[in-house]
Amino acid sequence: LTDTNYIDVNLLFNYVWSVDSMQAGEAWTPLCVPGCSEQYMLHAYTCFKTPNLGMVLVCMDHTPKTLEACHEYCHDVYDFLNLPK
Repeated sequence: LTDTNYIDVNLLFNYVWSVDSMQAGEAWTPLCVPGCSEQYMLHAYTCFKTPNLGMVLVCMDHTPKTLEACHEYCHDVYDFLNLPK
């Protein structure tokens, strides 16, 4: 990873922790990060099960199909871990 990638990841996590609605259930939000091409807008899917346990998925595709896939993947992981939905 380059220094820019670390800045991008730090920016993403600071955003998630500073916006209360990102930690309340599920959220799908567009993001613009410095290390990403200006041609692309990233989208973050967050799904928190408890205040200290959540999943953040970052996608370049913002279609409803991708949102649905993120939702299913997240719940599959929580099922695998035997966590409540």
